[in-house]
Amino acid sequence: MPDINRLQPVPESTDDTKRPPGDGPDPDPMMPDTNRLQPVPESTDDTKRPPGDGPDPDPTMPDTKRWKWDDRERYESKLKSIEAGCNQYEQKLMGGIVNTTNISPNYSDIHINRTVIDQLERVTALALNRPDAFQYGVLRRNKVTGALLYGPPGTGKTLLARGLAKQSGFLMLEVTGADIFQKCWGEPEKYIKAAFTLARKLSPCILFIDEADGIFGARKSGDRKHQRGMLNQFLLEWDGMGSSMDSPFLLLSTNRPFDLDPAVLRRAPVHIHIDIPTVHQRQGILQLLLKHEDLGPDINLPILARLTPSYTGSDLKNLCVTAALACVETEVPDPVTGEYPSRRTLQRRHFNFALKSVRATTLNPKQLSQLDAFHRRAGG
Repeated sequence: MPDINRLQPVPESTDDTKRPPGDGPDPDPMMPDTNRLQPVPESTDDTKRPPGDGPDPDPTMPDTKRWKWDDRERYESKLKSIEAGCNQYEQKLMGGIVNTTNISPNYSDIHINRTVIDQLERVTALALNRPDAFQYGVLRRNKVTGALLYGPPGTGKTLLARGLAKQSGFLMLEVTGADIFQKCWGEPEKYIKAAFTLARKLSPCILFIDEADGIFGARKSGDRKHQRGMLNQFLLEWDGMGSSMDSPFLLLSTNRPFDLDPAVLRRAPVHIHIDIPTVHQRQGILQLLLKHEDLGPDINLPILARLTPSYTGSDLKNLCVTAALACVETEVPDPVTGEYPSRRTLQRRHFNFALKSVRATTLNPKQLSQLDAFHRRAGG
């Protein structure tokens, strides 16, 4: 195991042409970006709002279908009124509404290539902020109703989706295979329909399907009837979204995009790839994870980033947690007071121990080949 003390940090290259594709420099934070979603400012004029509701201050948005979900009091009141009108299937799915209270704004707890965030924001904002633009002409039958996040496990796809809900102010309804699969015949189709009807009631809403390959797997000749019925019901509901002003935006996430049914890929034409972080991105992730920790003088984050090739954000989190636990285990109480130190200090030896036990999550060669082939077909 390499010793952190013996390695010297390598300065980051400022030549963007030497960086891997997709790993561009961070944008100037002082430069305004019209493509980024900004939190909706609170209005101080309550006399113009109906009780319990809040029209969006953007004059280009239709007032009848917009809600200020960032207002906690009105948010809770609105959810209660929606729940009262839900059927039993919709009520069971309401637990999947993502609570954005504890999510930091402006993606401050996520370190992902800014171009990826911008691409996701653009396609989501077009579908949810301007539903009127898709009611006529060529866009009437060609509305972008979904997008696909794909990449190796642990790269932050779910965190990015939840950060999008926080930044945009849209509600997010998260649905997994566990919510859909039921033991009784015909029940999965009812939950699928309920997911879409509930998302319409929550409009504007992002319907987030995590681990989508478990639900939208490619159809085969040996499939059971109920498996085909589930996928067919999902596609039927999805096709019905284009004609409604309150339709949700469907966001899929998967580690295995090559397993998805071709009909699903056609309905989610925007494919956004989130790859394993580069050394520059790993350093940024480590800074986020350790920003509230006291580090010893023998800790150098650029060196630590170079010692963790192929580590994902999830792997780096596990590495830091393991190092912090190792530090706690080695602490001894004060011989006089019997109290432990008020704050721990992470040392080089703690990370050396963590590096021995936490390894990078890797895909097998076949999965890597399939993922690379999909990425090339998607235009990556």
